[in-house]
Amino acid sequence: GDVPTWVWYDGALTPKMSGAWNQWYPVTIVWDGANSKAFVDGSEFPVAAAAVNSDRIYLRINKSTRQYFDLFRVRKYVSPEPGANCGQPEANLPRFADISGHVTYFGSGMLGVTVMLVDPGGEVIAQTDPDGYYLFEDVPNGQYTVELEVPLGFVPIGDPQVLVTLAGEDLVVNFELEDQPMEKLLHEFWWKYYLGQLRDGIANKYFDVDDVEDYCQIIFDRFYDRGDGYAIQIDRVTHIDDPPRPLNFDEVLYLIVEDPDRSYAQRARKAFLVDLLNIAAGRLSQLKVVSVDGANVSQCLTYFHGLYHTHDWYNEYLSYVFLRWISYNKLIKAGIVDLSTPTVMFKPEDAGEPVLPNDFTLNQNYPNPFNPNTEISFMLPMASDVRLDIFNITGQKIATLMDRHLEAGSYSLEWDARNDAGQSVATGIYLYRLTADDFVASKKMILLK
Repeated sequence: GDVPTWVWYDGALTPKMSGAWNQWYPVTIVWDGANSKAFVDGSEFPVAAAAVNSDRIYLRINKSTRQYFDLFRVRKYVSPEPGANCGQPEANLPRFADISGHVTYFGSGMLGVTVMLVDPGGEVIAQTDPDGYYLFEDVPNGQYTVELEVPLGFVPIGDPQVLVTLAGEDLVVNFELEDQPMEKLLHEFWWKYYLGQLRDGIANKYFDVDDVEDYCQIIFDRFYDRGDGYAIQIDRVTHIDDPPRPLNFDEVLYLIVEDPDRSYAQRARKAFLVDLLNIAAGRLSQLKVVSVDGANVSQCLTYFHGLYHTHDWYNEYLSYVFLRWISYNKLIKAGIVDLSTPTVMFKPEDAGEPVLPNDFTLNQNYPNPFNPNTEISFMLPMASDVRLDIFNITGQKIATLMDRHLEAGSYSLEWDARNDAGQSVATGIYLYRLTADDFVASKKMILLK
């Protein structure tokens, strides 16, 4: 009879990244009677010959035959049965391309951030755990969503879900993050007090039972259940039982409020849990500087996690004392935390050093206006002698937040609206000035009580 007209459909018949490598699909063949070919179980057959006894063949999806898929394009579902129409190849049209990008915070790559590639039906095709840069290789043409899993303590600048159309050319999708506005930091006493209230049926304005269990799930997902070498695995803190699971409200209540064990190991576990609850609740930034010599929360958690697992009583004591200081907003003494401890957020280069900012930068404080706490962040492209001062509107210096030598990197300090004498200052306009070697910059902030 008449030779059918070839019909081309979007999408190549290729194995998806979800792992379905060795499944078989029936394919209805339309041919021109001469030139078309198909591959059945890796062997080449003329389409006409293959269709003599049946109107369908079986095409195997596996790695060994993937190279042949460019010979024709198919649509998997053209009828109630999983059939497809096949035709001759379009001229030199690439069937695959890469999707890549960079996840940054104030210009620095972030370590340990998850990016997912999702097809229009919602199926997760691939999931990466990149260290700043990410890459999806050999993605079939089609429409996808590139989705960022936003790390704790940050918010995306722009949409964390980007719809893309892949048509044979590589695409780049970058994401930029900034600090999440922090709620009030709750120290150990307040967690103990409010957990006890919930046990007794008294509500509070900060969290409820469901919130606590949500926090525990976040702690389990983000700190315990990760395979990048930076997992924090402490029984009865980030996980419990075998197989491991998140803590529930009653288990948090017992550890923080009711546990009679007064050993340093137990006290260290309680301090760890309080800090992690503050992070999960959006009350503590992982990049907040919490030591006199510039160590941040992320470094402290990693460092004291290592000390705790030595099971030495003195290291357990140190972990308890200084992790507790974090929740009480008290700076850890210089020299306690090893400053070479990695900040998990930042991307290491091949030499193992963090990706450094390109320029000196003083960022606007947040929140602004504020009462009474605000965070001031800045970036150093090189090691510098750094001084951060606060002035009133008349130009009188009222506080010095930092005056020391710092290595290149990103830093964040909190000001609690107190002067160097520890006295609360009045409502008004204040200036903060960063001096880093020859770089000097100032910005304005407003205290409203």
